[in-house]
Amino acid sequence: MKFEPFLALEASAGSGKTFALSLRFVALILMGAKIDEILAITFTKKAANEMKKRIIENFLNFDKTGYEAQKQELCTLLAKDEKELVSVRDNLKEEFLRKSLRIQTFDSFFSQLIRSFALNLGFMSDFEILERDSDIVALFIKSLSKKELKELANFIISTNESKRSFFDNLNFLYENSCKIEVDENLSVKNKLDIQKAYEEFKAYALSLSTNANYKKNFDYESIEDNLKEFCKKPVICDLSKKYFENIKEDENFIRLRANLIKEINNYALHLYKLKMKSLNSFLKLYEELSTKLSKKNNSLSFNQINKKTYELIQGNDKDLVYFRLDGRISHLLIDEFQDTNVLQYKILKPLIAELVSGKGVKEFRSFFYVGDKKQSIYKFRNTQKELFDVLQSDFKQIKRQILDTNYRSKEELVSFVNEVFKPQYEALSQLYHPQKAILQGQAFVRILDIDEDKENLKENVFNSLYEQILFLKEHKAKLSDICILCWKNSDADDIVAFLKDKKIEAFTQSSIELVNKAQVFALLAFAKYCIFGDEFYAQQLRALNFSNFTRLKLDFSKSTMQTALYLAKELRLDLSDTALIQFIEYAFTKENFLELIFKPCNLTIKTEQNYGINVMTVHKSKGLEFKHLIVLDGLSKTQRENVFLEYDVKNGFELEFASDLRSYTKEERYMSFMQRHNELVRYDELNKLYVAFTRACDSLIIIQRKNAPKEASKFAMLNLSACDRGKMELGLENESNLKFNDKLKTQLDDFVSIQRQEYNKINIQNTDETYFGTALHYALEHMSFCEDNFATVYKRLKNKFFHILDEEALEEIKARCLALRADENFKKLIASKRLLREQKFVFNQALKQIDLLALGDDEAFIFDYKSSKNNEDLHIKQVAEYKEAISSLLKGKKIRAFIVYCFKDRPLIQEL
Repeated sequence: MKFEPFLALEASAGSGKTFALSLRFVALILMGAKIDEILAITFTKKAANEMKKRIIENFLNFDKTGYEAQKQELCTLLAKDEKELVSVRDNLKEEFLRKSLRIQTFDSFFSQLIRSFALNLGFMSDFEILERDSDIVALFIKSLSKKELKELANFIISTNESKRSFFDNLNFLYENSCKIEVDENLSVKNKLDIQKAYEEFKAYALSLSTNANYKKNFDYESIEDNLKEFCKKPVICDLSKKYFENIKEDENFIRLRANLIKEINNYALHLYKLKMKSLNSFLKLYEELSTKLSKKNNSLSFNQINKKTYELIQGNDKDLVYFRLDGRISHLLIDEFQDTNVLQYKILKPLIAELVSGKGVKEFRSFFYVGDKKQSIYKFRNTQKELFDVLQSDFKQIKRQILDTNYRSKEELVSFVNEVFKPQYEALSQLYHPQKAILQGQAFVRILDIDEDKENLKENVFNSLYEQILFLKEHKAKLSDICILCWKNSDADDIVAFLKDKKIEAFTQSSIELVNKAQVFALLAFAKYCIFGDEFYAQQLRALNFSNFTRLKLDFSKSTMQTALYLAKELRLDLSDTALIQFIEYAFTKENFLELIFKPCNLTIKTEQNYGINVMTVHKSKGLEFKHLIVLDGLSKTQRENVFLEYDVKNGFELEFASDLRSYTKEERYMSFMQRHNELVRYDELNKLYVAFTRACDSLIIIQRKNAPKEASKFAMLNLSACDRGKMELGLENESNLKFNDKLKTQLDDFVSIQRQEYNKINIQNTDETYFGTALHYALEHMSFCEDNFATVYKRLKNKFFHILDEEALEEIKARCLALRADENFKKLIASKRLLREQKFVFNQALKQIDLLALGDDEAFIFDYKSSKNNEDLHIKQVAEYKEAISSLLKGKKIRAFIVYCFKDRPLIQEL
């Protein structure tokens, strides 16, 4: 395909999206674009690094063996032959290697922009970027009066939300700069109009029939306290009952019923407006506190970056911001465009408009974006796949091309995906472009049904999973080539535990926050209980089954790690727990204990290993590929949503609360919104399945719940039938590293007899002496002999060696170091010299290391620190070797060598 300056590229799974984007970047350079005026934006650091790697490799190597496809594509794009391209590349190579490629994430690009105008937003330019702002919820609740707290509680109850989901939704509205229009004079409405309409309708309706079931519709004398139950009755929500056959033709019946429904809807809409009014007041407070907190701490969360950038371009500096961007960006490439959200789109749209307009100071400009609406699976992050099409419709000069060849999966798998998903997307009025497979060879698809058994669901699914792993093993699949996809992080953890019980190596990339692991959570609760004595924290500990604990007095002069370990031991925590070990390591990085306890820790639990079967959620699998893939059905019921927020291209954000009343009465606006919402949810669920299935390269096994309720099974919408298709290919060899631990050797190899060998007797040092010497060297390496930095060095020394050496030993090291620094003879020897510490070098094919090398203009002094005179002969031999080595390396300089015995009162400096 020829080079199009303005291009939207649709790239289905496995079709070479990164290949196309990286070659476009290279093509722009070869066309004469300035490297620092080309910007590529993607969503993750991993994707940015991969893109940078591909661009560098393709630019430098497109004329080499193994890069034939890249060369052919560049020749086609630029309508030049290889010789011309190589000549242009070679002329640009020096500049290319010298310049930095501008490949950024959305976050880094926007934060860079904010830093340039930080003062305009009320921030210092060195603001900190946090994973999340954990203090805002506590500050929000603390700022509410008793009346407001009661209003908040009533709101959460009325919307059937949890506290967490309420704040998630509030934060979502805040971050997306959503504005809520409300009537501030709105007051509570009673149900008198409903009761009046009901009594009038009831009186007339009961005169029309004596049918017992019909009369049950009007059991209630008053519906003011039973409105929801009344609306469930057929007379409101289902006139298809047989006893309504003649009655529903009665004009008065229909008129009075419609009047009652109108009054119920008016009341329900009034409740909706009251909720919106309450939500708006909460949102205003949340926004005010978030801004106040961010400015106070000079920090922004990742999610605030988009919002603040949007505020910047909405303010008085809008023209200045885009003028600066326009001067620095002539070519823009956006990856995974289907994952952009509304604010990101609004921020970039004026820049895109400038690029595609052909106006401005630069003639050669281009814009390129690539994505796949079928792989938009982050609805919960407010990504809007519709923007992919909206952008092209807004700018007619943008051409569209489609990549229709799959380079990842074998033919059988590509055919299966086409057959399954084409009718599903077309049912949603979405175009589906079937892919062509380029990879031939055997491939295998298995759909396996599991009988529905709620009580033993996980057990049945896991046992079936184990059988499929054995099946793959029989076909000589490597464990490292197998991936299991599930739907929740907790399910991934359960699968790994199950497989390990079966002696199968497996791991998962957990996203569970460190502070939410039981042992770490207990440590933090205990620490806060010791500091504040608050019964709240004691209750947290008791909830975790800790009972024998007492409030301790903490010594904050101790290092952060020492205090954390002390609390862990006193609470009898499991010191072998992976999360606890990681947290204590994290404590080492903190200057004081209060910072550790109260500053947000955004770390997630580290994986213990990365060998064996990879277990992950579907969301984490996006962008990855696996030779053998097993996809499991949902193992738990999804929670019902009660607050719905959708974005409409024409109307912007629309918010609704789940309403039984409006659902029963089939209120038009509500039903229209919910129909659109349900279609978007179905689309999102379908996309997740598409992403899951298209990770497979050679084999795909789907384990689905047979006869499960539609809302319980992830695969129900696909109507899959149990089958085996294609053929499973045998691996090259049944590798020993499969590590099924029950397959251990049952026989030892024969022993080989060898003659008695001579050995050298080595004098093993006392372990305490070794640790003492190591700690002394550590302190001397880091201390300054010119400035007084020892307080900092000593703190680091204690943090590093407190678990090995006692306080007395550490104090002695301190005394020895200070004695050396104060020694007049030592001062004279190092005066006016450049000091090089822990200098490693190779001499006579052996690695050597000098503790301190002092370099003067015409002389060099070697210093080797020792903590005692034990093995003095060995010390002399060792330093003599150093002197010989340095003499050969620094010819022409006078070389002197000294052994420095660092004694407590006064050092002994012995020259060789």
